[in-house]
Amino acid sequence: MILEFLSSGRLVPLPEPMDLSGLPPEAHRALVVLLPYGRVLVGDVCSGYECWLFGKLDCFPWREVVLYDDSPLNLPTEGLGAIALPPAATTRLRRLLLGDVDPPGSHRQTLKVLLPLLAGEGRHLPAASGSPFEELLATDSVLQRGYWGIRFALYQKDEALLERISLWLRRSRRTFDDVQGLPLFWASPSDVPSRKALETLTSLGFSEDQIIDFRSPDNPSIHRSQWGILLKQRLSEGSEGEELDKRLWLFFSVPLWENLRRRDSLTLPEAFKAAQGFIEARDGEHFFRPYRPPWQDWIPAAALGPDRHEGV
Repeated sequence: MILEFLSSGRLVPLPEPMDLSGLPPEAHRALVVLLPYGRVLVGDVCSGYECWLFGKLDCFPWREVVLYDDSPLNLPTEGLGAIALPPAATTRLRRLLLGDVDPPGSHRQTLKVLLPLLAGEGRHLPAASGSPFEELLATDSVLQRGYWGIRFALYQKDEALLERISLWLRRSRRTFDDVQGLPLFWASPSDVPSRKALETLTSLGFSEDQIIDFRSPDNPSIHRSQWGILLKQRLSEGSEGEELDKRLWLFFSVPLWENLRRRDSLTLPEAFKAAQGFIEARDGEHFFRPYRPPWQDWIPAAALGPDRHEGV
């Protein structure tokens, strides 16, 4: 696909094929974006990984750049100012490049881990992977988040991450939603969180001493305000002699906390891990968002929204 980026910020598809000489030899031309000042952005995919090259036709070397969803991209040009791609354009380009690509990681291995976590729910679940379970995934947004979280943990080979996401799925998958409130999470290498986190927690009724004091023997420690519950945890990561100390803060609304403790029967450490697992599964879902879901054939057409190749 060949696109032109207009000064208005729109991406316009151009007729194909077009004669575009001067591209880098390693570019397979999966996606080519013509930019101002004779510059070009080329997107390619290799083994599920995206690669973006920025340069000028017939001029070498080309520079590798990284695109992030919902983030602007500024591409400098010598003496001509920067080319600024807005967040909507970078997100759209990643969708167009990766929308038909299998995501990194193993679908089979992800289902192998996911299915046992759903046992004992009181409803029939397929005993093995295949169309019935993929159809269930296509209609259950919470299961989709769990799937992507597990796939991300397996892809990263992070056993601790997999344990946290598994705990959330097994014990409290239906607890976190917009009605009861979502947990708020912050991390810092010191006893003091970021200024924004400190301001948020102060506005939620916690004193500065409650926020930054980690001398309690309890880990995690718990504090209450009229607005909710604050859990703080000291954590050391890494190998012996190379540990990295971290401080973690989690805030729960009162209804969310009551459900975690009474309905889900989670201990303090379990509530902390389950909330982390939920947040990290959401991060995994965001990481895989540009890729084609394995259950895409089962998604009703109305749920897909506009075709991604229209209204670029």
